[in-house]
Amino acid sequence: MKLRYLIPSLLAVVTLFFSCSDDNDPTYLDEIRVSESFVSINVDGGSSTITLTTTADWAFENIFKQTVKADDGSTTTTYTALPAWLKVSQLSGPAGTTQLTFSAEKALDGRTTQLRIQCAGKTQIIEVIQGLPTVSNATCKEVIDGPDSKTYRVTGTCTSIANTTYGNWYLTDETGQIYIYGTLDKKGQEKFLFFTTIWYSTLQPIFEEADPRYAYSQKLILFSGIAKDTPLRMFLSDEHKIVKHFRFEDHHKYTNADIRKITRAVREHPTAVVATTEKDCQRILDLKDIPKDLKVRLFQVPIEVGFLSEREKEVFENTLLD
Repeated sequence: MKLRYLIPSLLAVVTLFFSCSDDNDPTYLDEIRVSESFVSINVDGGSSTITLTTTADWAFENIFKQTVKADDGSTTTTYTALPAWLKVSQLSGPAGTTQLTFSAEKALDGRTTQLRIQCAGKTQIIEVIQGLPTVSNATCKEVIDGPDSKTYRVTGTCTSIANTTYGNWYLTDETGQIYIYGTLDKKGQEKFLFFTTIWYSTLQPIFEEADPRYAYSQKLILFSGIAKDTPLRMFLSDEHKIVKHFRFEDHHKYTNADIRKITRAVREHPTAVVATTEKDCQRILDLKDIPKDLKVRLFQVPIEVGFLSEREKEVFENTLLD
């Protein structure tokens, strides 16, 4: 079974929590003690040993979910005490002192994990790190064709949700599709996973002077300062012909010079409506002395947010009520 660590979306943060619980110091529990709560393994492979002392039987907790997808689309899920890349000399034992050796083969990139040892109702967390974690930007195809045990950051679209409780879903881009399973929170716990989407709504005036008739104009002048404007342009193109598009950098701070450029375009296309995003609208409102002939035709394109399905919405609302 190939293992790949996927971080779908824009940013990923790997956080190491050096604690065993919210209420206890990791090395000073009465029931369970370790010589080190942080285990470091060389990125080229190797092992590291710590001493575990307990007052009762102990065992590593099965917290790592492994899901295997069959040819017919069904999945089988099991839980193990360790990630596939890590080995520990002993996973359970009686009261007393035990030497635990953690070992791993050579890693392409650095990797980390968090293990949990249970004893007499107490939990000791062990942080394991091998090398320095790195994340590679990749497409779906590159993930599929790539080597084992590599961490990726993939940007795409959620095209199908297999299970909202366990966080299983499909990510698709222009190169293919990957199945992502076991989306967990930062503590490794399962959560209900809900997906939302955004869509653009009908043009709304920005200024009181706006003439609503412009919203029905066939011609449109667009200006925007967002990272990806393709969905916006596609939405507006359904009802209008974009005769001019001023593209600015994301988070652009508008100036009077920008307004003059847009106003000149208005005079070249006197029947056109002028549209921008809700985000850009807020920056425009900070400017003074916007010409009246721009105010009367300046509209924003609102964004609405909703669940991908009515079932998602229903489960979410019931979760809040519970």
